[in-house]
Amino acid sequence: GMVNIDGQGQSYHLVLDNLTLPYDRPNIMDLKVGRQVYEPAASISAQRHKIAKYPEQSAIGFRIVGMKAYSPSFSDGHDGYEIWGKPFGKGLRSKEDALGALRIFFLASYGTIGPHTKRVILSVIEQLIEIRNWFKCNSTLAFYASSILIVYEGNKTVRDKVDPNVKMIDFAHVCRDDEEHSGRHGYLYGIESLASMLRMLLLDANG
Repeated sequence: GMVNIDGQGQSYHLVLDNLTLPYDRPNIMDLKVGRQVYEPAASISAQRHKIAKYPEQSAIGFRIVGMKAYSPSFSDGHDGYEIWGKPFGKGLRSKEDALGALRIFFLASYGTIGPHTKRVILSVIEQLIEIRNWFKCNSTLAFYASSILIVYEGNKTVRDKVDPNVKMIDFAHVCRDDEEHSGRHGYLYGIESLASMLRMLLLDANG
């Protein structure tokens, strides 16, 4: 946020926050949210280029840019982490594939959707709903190619010390909204699609 460093109201600075700092072994997922990842003013060629990167984004509502999760059983040279990069996310061709990726991410450290993992998923859903509610009230700004970062603790021994965190990041393509080319609706679709899939994980766990 904006911080007044000198305390006299004359000099404000944009301060970046390290969202992973409170965690011992942070599990991190970066998602590009929304059905449209280009601004309305983009050229036709630029639009085609963006769509070709991941045509499924319009239907799924988001793309997993990357994720990493901690488990002591991982021994591939990444300090106990398994890492899934852009090729993994682009290989998710359906909502079922995306749901499978979410399942991998939230089960990686604990193996099953037990009571703790359920609390993590419920917390993420609640925070997504808060973001969704803000977007429903927002009639000014349109978000394109913006991301959401999900972080939760991957170390079992300290898992209850820090709550999961869900934050909007990457605002390079935010512009004034209008009803003809509204970026709100596509972003809302992505948020609701993600929250719906997380609810499905909980339903699967409950049998």
